[in-house]
Amino acid sequence: MKRILWLLTGGTFSCVPSDSGLAPDSSDTQAREILLCMPYLTEKYDIVPKVLMNIDSTDMTPERLRTIAETADGSVGSYDGIVITHGTDSMAYTAAALSVMLSCVPVPIVLT
Repeated sequence: MKRILWLLTGGTFSCVPSDSGLAPDSSDTQAREILLCMPYLTEKYDIVPKVLMNIDSTDMTPERLRTIAETADGSVGSYDGIVITHGTDSMAYTAAALSVMLSCVPVPIVLT
């Protein structure tokens, strides 16, 4: 069974309902609940969620990009692929930066 690291960085995807609308969820509870809804994925892959940060993507900084890149690079030996969930507002900038920072990583990395 292939192991996939799921790095959560925030955006609407990582929010939960609250009295005032959507609020960030810094635990991996939301990710685990999502995985429970997709048994067709968890039957084929060992998906390991890891919350790196829970921010609006417009708050992405070079330091946070470095955290994402270092975590992905440091996990290569333990996983067959990496999925990074990210808010849409600055995803293109993050994709551009990570394509340079992680150009030599030998496993697939998906930014979504």
